[in-house]
Amino acid sequence: MRSSWQFRHEAANWICSLGPFSRSTWAFLALVVVYVLPIWVTPLIPGMDTPNHIAIVETLSRKAVEPHWNLYFEDRFSPSSPYATYYGLGLWLVRFMPASESHRVIMTAFVILLPLAFRYLVRSLRPEAKWTPFFGFLLIYSDSYFVGFTNFLLTLPLLLFGLGISIRLARKPEGGVGLSLVLACVSVLLFLTHPIS
Repeated sequence: MRSSWQFRHEAANWICSLGPFSRSTWAFLALVVVYVLPIWVTPLIPGMDTPNHIAIVETLSRKAVEPHWNLYFEDRFSPSSPYATYYGLGLWLVRFMPASESHRVIMTAFVILLPLAFRYLVRSLRPEAKWTPFFGFLLIYSDSYFVGFTNFLLTLPLLLFGLGISIRLARKPEGGVGLSLVLACVSVLLFLTHPIS
């Protein structure tokens, strides 16, 4: 009979044989999956402001089909306004699924992008760091998530990614035209997602 140590060792070797990824990369990807699961297995989405965001997307999506919509609501949404990122994504996704499911998709993107952006920032500072990027997972389910500050949360991956780009530009300013353009786009997207960030 195999011991648990042998089983874990064989399982780790099997996982490493699946691809050219290191053990830290496989562990990182496994944690991404673990952190995404709560979004999809819970019947209700946590967050005090979350129902308001979902209701706004649902209400805006009904403008074209409800004949008396303009009598009861005022449309202040524009692609150049703050918070446009979340509501724009929500309005696009609501064509394919209910508003609550579109929120789940957007929050899944947040859960995937936040640790990746943190990893990018850490690797900008210390390229050899393998395990430090795992601390980015601690930022996901914070107070802001449970309060429902969705627009603010969506800025966090953008902010970390922008900081990583800035550090790389500071270290290698020559030939950084492409990175500078990406940084400019990230900055505009930051404003369109949440004005305070």
